[in-house]
Order: sequence, then C-alpha cells, then structure tokens
Amino acid sequence: MTHHQAPLPPTWHLADEAILPGGRTITGTAARVYNLLLESGRHSHRWKVGRHLAPAGWVPTWVLREPWAGGSAGDRRLRDLREAGVSIASQRFDPGDDAPASASWLWHLSPREVSPSPGGWVGDGRGGQGVRSREGAPLQGVTVRFVAGRPAPAEAIDISPGAPSPLAPSFAACDDEAYRRELLQAFHAGRLVATLTSRAEWSLWADPAALYNPRPVLETALSKLGAVLGV
Repeated sequence: MTHHQAPLPPTWHLADEAILPGGRTITGTAARVYNLLLESGRHSHRWKVGRHLAPAGWVPTWVLREPWAGGSAGDRRLRDLREAGVSIASQRFDPGDDAPASASWLWHLSPREVSPSPGGWVGDGRGGQGVRSREGAPLQGVTVRFVAGRPAPAEAIDISPGAPSPLAPSFAACDDEAYRRELLQAFHAGRLVATLTSRAEWSLWADPAALYNPRPVLETALSKLGAVLGV
C-alpha cells in the first residue's frame, strides 16, 4: 500500500502538463511539482513540518516527494524547472519559539513565475470596455469578442454549457464556482491556452436560451491570462 504523509487537498488538481510563463510546455512529474508550487502559493496553503506549519505558500521537500506530486524524484524536479527558466526561491525552515534549527528546506515560486492574477484595469483606447494589460501573459496579443444572437456565427467558438470546447462549462458546472474550477483545470492541462493561440482574434458565442451564462466568469479568466476583450 502506498503511504501518504499528507493527502492532496481535495479541491486541488495537479495536472501532468503545465505551460510555463514563457510559453514552454512541460509534462510528467516536473509539471506536477510546478503545479504543486503554483497551487500552494495561490491558496496560501500551510504544509506541516513536523509539529509546526510552514509559512503560507511554501512547500517542504517531503511534500515534493509525495506519490501524487513528484514521487521519489520530486526534489530533483526543482532542478529541471530551474533549468527550464523557472525562478524558485528556497529557505531553511525556521520553527521559531526558540526551537532547534530545522534541516527541512522550503520552496516557493518567485512572484514573477506565478500565473497571471488580477491586475489593474486600463482603458482600451476606444472608450469601450476596459481590458487588462499583462506583459508576458499566455494570451497576450489575443483579442476575444463575445457575440450574441441566434444562430451562432459559423466562425465562433460555442461556449454554451455542454459544448465540446475546453472554454465551455460542462452541464455539471452550471454555477460560477464550479465553472471556475473547470477553467483552472483546463488551464493547468494546457487546453485553455491552446484553444486560443493559433489565431490573433476569436469570437465566442453562448446560447442565449441556456440556463447558465458563462460569459462573466470566462471574461475574467481570459483577462487574467492577458487576452484583450474586444467590443
């Protein structure tokens, strides 16, 4: 039986593929370790180090070696990530409270390596809807327009619930939080960005008769990834 010192938090999904901020795709245990560092930072998760808790977002070496993360070579995947250009900070764990110094090391993605997060709104220069400008983001330079009406334009991607596109919510995800989780999983697996990188402009359409409208959540997600929201 495989022994786990700690389970993966139940709402997390460590995909076997990841897209690094520079656009390079990595797979396997290196991708899981990268996604572990990413999720730990996003959730400000505190892992155990003995009877203590590590600082929020910092990952102890033993967690990297868990079977659901990098396995026995988990810590060596840090070297692979650094060779791929990922900046990873490290520090020796300090338990404080006059406790003896620890031999445990902690790891954390440097701020510039964290996937795009909300930035400031700037005008689009045309007096229309604001767009997010995020230098180096995965969808930088891509323009997305949401179109309405029926039938759907032939060139538009269908994002209605149940549609086959990775951008569309499943029928089981017809609420904002569930849809956000699906988009996050699609992003970690590389499907979300790959859907929109072969052209500079895209049209997205959702069936106005559907009970759930994915547009507000998807607009926010695409903006965080650097896409320009057209009008």
